Parts: sequence; C-alpha cells; structure tokens
Amino acid sequence: MKWQRLNTESGAPLWFLRMPHVHNTSSGVLTLVGSRDEVYPVQGKETQDEAGLAHALEHMYFQGSTRCFKNSKEVAIYTEEVGGIDNAYTTEEETFYFHTITSEEVGRSIKILGESLLHPLFPEEVIPTQMNIVLRELSGRADDPDSFFSELWMRTRMAGHPLSQNPIGLKESIERFKRENFLNFANKHYHRGNFVYIAVGSVETERLIGLINTHFPKPENPESKNTRAAVSVPPMPNERLILRKDLSETRVISGVAFEKPDIRHVRALKLFSYMIGGGMSFPLLQEVREEKGYCYGIGARVNDYSDTVIFHVSFATSPEDYENALDLVFKIIKREKGNGELLARAKKLIKGRADLDDGTMGFLFGAAKRISLYGEPMDHEKTIELYNSVTIDEVVEAVEHYLGEDKFYTGIFLSK
Repeated sequence: MKWQRLNTESGAPLWFLRMPHVHNTSSGVLTLVGSRDEVYPVQGKETQDEAGLAHALEHMYFQGSTRCFKNSKEVAIYTEEVGGIDNAYTTEEETFYFHTITSEEVGRSIKILGESLLHPLFPEEVIPTQMNIVLRELSGRADDPDSFFSELWMRTRMAGHPLSQNPIGLKESIERFKRENFLNFANKHYHRGNFVYIAVGSVETERLIGLINTHFPKPENPESKNTRAAVSVPPMPNERLILRKDLSETRVISGVAFEKPDIRHVRALKLFSYMIGGGMSFPLLQEVREEKGYCYGIGARVNDYSDTVIFHVSFATSPEDYENALDLVFKIIKREKGNGELLARAKKLIKGRADLDDGTMGFLFGAAKRISLYGEPMDHEKTIELYNSVTIDEVVEAVEHYLGEDKFYTGIFLSK
C-alpha cells in the first residue's frame, strides 16, 4: 500500500492511502494550528487572549453550518444514521477533524467537513454551554493525577516556550470567549492554505477527489500556508519539580528536552525507547517492576515536535521507593545503550506492532501526525526500512549526546 499525493482545486494537498479490501473510509482535514500558535495573556499588558482558543474552536465547528446543518444535532444525525463516527482533537501543533464511515457513504463525511470548516455557524447562544463543556474537560484533567502532573511538568520544564501552553487552555480565558474571538481565530488559521486532506479506505480515487473539489472549492484569492517560527528550548530549571497532594502513590516524570536534531537521531532515540521500555520483556518492566516490584507500570517515550524533542520516563511508586526506582532507570539507560540484541528485538517489535495496525483510523492518525511534523506521510514498508537501517553506533551516539543523567529534569508528585 502506497500513499498518493493528489492535487485538488482548492490548492490544498490530498494524501490518500487506498485499501480496497476494507469496507469503510476514514477521512479528515488536518489544520496546521494548535495551542502553541495561540497568543497568551501577559500580566500587566494589553494583549490578545487566545489561551485555549484552538481547542475551544474545535468544539464550535460541530455546532452547525450557515448552509445545511442548523445545529450540532443535525450534524450528528447526518453521520450517525448510517453508523458513521465523527470527532476531532487538538494538540500543541495541529487540530484534526476526522470521520469514519462506510465507503458508499463517504460523501457525507466530506460534506460535513466542508460545511463545518468553510461555513461555520458559531451560534452565539451555544457558546456559554460549549465553553462550560470545555471547562468540565479541563477540570477532569486536573482531577486526574497523571494528566495533571504531566501537564505541570511540561509547563514547568518548557516555561517561556509556546509548547508550555496547555492545549485545553486557561479557565479565565475560556470563560471570556465570544463569537468574535472564534471568527478572528478561524479567519487567521482556518483556510485552504493551512489545510491538508487525508483519507484511508476503499473509496474510489476519482470519486474522492470529486467530493473534495465539490465541498472544498477553489478560493477566490490564493491562500498561503501559515508559518511558525522555531523557538529555542529554555534552560532546565535548577531545582526538581516537587508537588504534594493527598495521593496513595508517588508519580515520577523524568525527561530531557532539546532542540530537534537530525531525523536519524530522532529515529535512534525512538528505537532506544523501545529497547528499554517496549514491553514486558524489556529492561524497564523486567527490572523496575518484575524484579524489584517498585511499580505497576513504567514507560519510556519520545515526544516529537516541529522544533523540539522530549524523551521521558514516567512511573508511579511508593513514597519510599521512588529514588531507588529512578536510580535504576538511569542505570538501565546508561547500561543498555549499546545492547545490540535489544536493538534487534526493538526493531522486530516495531514491525510487529505496525503489522497489527490494519484499520483505516490508525493509518489516518499516523499520517496526520507525520504530515504535521514532516509535511508528508510515510508508507509502512519505508518506515520499517528506515528503522531497520539504524545502527547500534547511532543509538549509542544519540543516547550519549542527549540522554546524560545531568540533562534530565525530574518531577515528583508526592503524597502529603
């Protein structure tokens, strides 16, 4: 299966992965805007206040269109009466609106996407209710210790960088959003120069292009892609992040943030995260959990952004064990960087996990993320080929350069 880059009359690219053996088609519109593109309020200064607007706008785009759908219920009925699913998500760097539906009904998906994104209603009377829903989402994340602490770690480690801005936003900002805020933000970011169309499934190629051209026609004036300046990673705080709350377990996040290196180093670090934390048979779970019993779950992860990479390890343990567990994590990182046997197993694991993902939605999400970062999706076979090309010397070089113990910023969420 190969991704095709197809031209559309609107000027925005269409990336299509045809899977003739499936019965459905997943499609979406990637909008290259996220929370890092918002203007946050500055204390003591008259500035715009867009904190959370990218995500709040995502909610408002489901509230009907000026032409076809009077309200959110009509939008939902049009999808759900044939078993379709529609949703969206907002991250630091992109917002993605997506649908999954039987391929014969894919016209419904493209119509809703076009009507919602090009002809939004933004009804004034629903804004208070929708913003209250967003506030409930914000409160729910604040009540979840893992979500709350990971967001606090990011905000503290990346203070002053736009990646420190929470995709959900700030309570006081969300409470003040008006229709004018949504219109202004949409006019700035929601145009065909900032769109990428993505589809995966069994719909015929010519039919898909025709639907896109019908519901996303050529604009009257050329629209250019928005640009985003790279921002340097701020210095690491001198002190650990320590927080206390009434919890039964201590949460630990320890990570390194650095300016985005060559893609081969990024790939080597992603492989290394699998080498130490790919599954139950790999060192983090074998030693920190199975041998020592310090935690129930532990994982290593690489978060890849347009100008920054963050490698981090996280786990929950008892207040008495977190230092011992953290020491063991650093010993594993130092010891296993040159383990060729682990590298070979990690490559097999990545291939095997990728082979298991045969659903249209999984391919759609993967493509959206990679397009946001690198401008194009990548075929499954090419992805595996590139991971297989990484050598143990490249892993050692990347780990030694980026993952020194003194470069890790540690946050500890302790019980009172």
